[in-house]
Amino acid sequence: MAERIWVLVAVALFSGWHWQQLERPTPSPGELALLAALAAVPAIIAGLGRRRLAIGAAVVVTMIAIWRAFAYLPWDRGHQLYPVRIVSGLHDGAKNWFETSTPFDPSRFATTSGLVDLCFFALMAVFAWLLIDGRFALAALACAFALYAIPSTAVGMGSAGLRAAIFLLLALAILAVCQRRVPLGGGALGQLSVLAVATVVAGLVVGSAPGVAKGALFDWRHWNPLAGNGPQVSVGYVWNQDYGPLHWPKQTTTVFQVQSAHPHYWKAGVLTVFDGTHWVSSPATQANYHATDAIGIPTSEESSKELHPDSPSDITQVGFTVEALADFRLLSTGQPLRYSLASPIDASLTTDGSVIATGDLPRGATYTVRAYSPNPKPKQLAEVGNAFPASVAQAVVVNHAAIPVWGSTTKKRVLVPIDSRLVAASNQAWHASGADEPGTSEYGAVVALESYFHGKQFHYDQTPPVGPGPVLAYFMLHSHRGYCQMYSGSMALVLRLHGIPARVAYGFTEGSQTQTGYKVTDRDAHAWVEAYFPRYGWIPFEPTPTRNLPEVQASTTNASWVRSIGDQKNASQFGIQSHQLRRRLVGAAGPHVPNPRHGHGSSGGGAPGVVAARPGGHSFFLWAISAAAILIAVLAAVKLVAVRWRYLRRGPRGQASAAYHELATYIGDQGVRVNANATFEELAGLVEHTWGVDASPLATAGSAARYAPPQIAARAGHEVRPALRRIRRDLRKSIDLRDRAMGSLRLRSMLAQTTHLD
Repeated sequence: MAERIWVLVAVALFSGWHWQQLERPTPSPGELALLAALAAVPAIIAGLGRRRLAIGAAVVVTMIAIWRAFAYLPWDRGHQLYPVRIVSGLHDGAKNWFETSTPFDPSRFATTSGLVDLCFFALMAVFAWLLIDGRFALAALACAFALYAIPSTAVGMGSAGLRAAIFLLLALAILAVCQRRVPLGGGALGQLSVLAVATVVAGLVVGSAPGVAKGALFDWRHWNPLAGNGPQVSVGYVWNQDYGPLHWPKQTTTVFQVQSAHPHYWKAGVLTVFDGTHWVSSPATQANYHATDAIGIPTSEESSKELHPDSPSDITQVGFTVEALADFRLLSTGQPLRYSLASPIDASLTTDGSVIATGDLPRGATYTVRAYSPNPKPKQLAEVGNAFPASVAQAVVVNHAAIPVWGSTTKKRVLVPIDSRLVAASNQAWHASGADEPGTSEYGAVVALESYFHGKQFHYDQTPPVGPGPVLAYFMLHSHRGYCQMYSGSMALVLRLHGIPARVAYGFTEGSQTQTGYKVTDRDAHAWVEAYFPRYGWIPFEPTPTRNLPEVQASTTNASWVRSIGDQKNASQFGIQSHQLRRRLVGAAGPHVPNPRHGHGSSGGGAPGVVAARPGGHSFFLWAISAAAILIAVLAAVKLVAVRWRYLRRGPRGQASAAYHELATYIGDQGVRVNANATFEELAGLVEHTWGVDASPLATAGSAARYAPPQIAARAGHEVRPALRRIRRDLRKSIDLRDRAMGSLRLRSMLAQTTHLD
């Protein structure tokens, strides 16, 4: 029984942390710990053979849990009957759950908070009984999975791979302690092997399901039984930078649909002026259009890469369909180049590239945007220098005071007419981030500051406290709590006060994936930061801890870049002082995830009514290690066979197809997305763009093996595998051992739809 209690404690700690993430601010750990302890009491009493006492204990602890969740007591007078009151509370909590976004504010949605507490208590109680009884291993495992999966699919959390690995270990522990015997003979190894194979096959099936691939399996998060075709809504309350409490409407509304092959941030406009307290928009009309269906953005001096991009993928085209967005701005991504509309409109083009219609676009309006959305490497951004165009350099202004641009030789001290607390907060953030270290490039300074706002002292809060003085100063110096307005406004202000051209961009995050693109709701409204880099123009950065830029737009939040930046060996080439930045980069990839603690089982004797291990059996810990080792071995074997079996096909075409799939799988293992219809050349370009490894020999040989005349194709077919081996050897030098090991255990890359080369 002792082993099962240890496993119960481990699952309670692991799942309790997950359920905490459903609320912001997070509830006290003691509250969920109390609910978990209450849930375990009846099961433990039953395990000791006192089943009647366990029934009475279940009634008592349930009443205590209801009191902790809703503050309802049976003897309260002046209210509905106790059972009716409980049902009413559960109904209200469920109703609010569908009308708010997660994580939700428990102070605003108290009944929803009570519902979450009771759901956690009920699942823990069922799990504790199934585990302690020991006869229902699979049912206990399913209940533990519910405890883990419900919050994981309702709230975006970081370290998904680590959390999945911890759950797998806990699942093995549950299966181990629920066995009547824990032998380690041939029969047990056979059972473990079957379990490992079943786990891998289940992962393959789940991973290949369209619902998972398209994000539709858990689309219940976005389901709202009250949703309908209501009026169009505005999201200006998220963009207006007034820094007040952020209160969402009760009903979630889909505001537009996007037809796009890749996720982006969808930009509506930019805030270019800091007036001393707030960031505000100051659009200047560049051209007016009457009844037009096409608006082209004149090529400016700001970015030479718009005409000659590093990669064809830097030019993207997306389509927008308005559903319920009440706004007169046309959406885009990156740096827009051309708007094409299905129906003519009257509009004006501003100097910052935004297009403003004379009125709100009606429901059903459609248009496409061609845009420059670069994703340069850190080294490229670190080496661009400070040759800023005159229009950009002259716009580094704070409340009408011009700031010497980054890298300027001017040593003049500028007196900025803003509150001194803003200057103090800016200097404190600049120094604490390490951006002031000698030798830091513009990119290094921006990265350092972005990662500083992802540090442990900052917390996402939609109703942050407001103290005396300017809101941004109080946020940076004292409260360290806020939402996207505070984070984007603060980072842009600090950058501009130190001469780096920066502005606040506003619009929407990518939304949820659909079969044709992305669905965006009012809850996805957001603000972020853009910093200017010569030759590339305005590059997005994400200071808000709970958000991450999509990989296709990632400037620093791409995990492999963050690791490269944090590496002492690589930091200097990016102009970053890694000894200062290393302590900040812990939080640069997303919200901070504590390491869940989990106990280890012991081999104590059993109690009456509890099935224990018989003498002569080996320890649970050894059982779990053996199970994990077998699972890893089976997974590695499955991946090896899945990749290498293609080489059994004869002929140059088959060899080329096999090499393509092997490289695509290897790249996918490292978290890099490979398009379903990518050519050999595009695949090689992706390798060079991401890791700086020349893969053109493979692309040349592979294309020749597939399309050249027979004699040339035969020779090229023999060159394919040697070229691939050279690429993999070079990649091993660029990718550290930990990332390669983690990649070898991933299944998703094996399921990529790249079979067109077959």
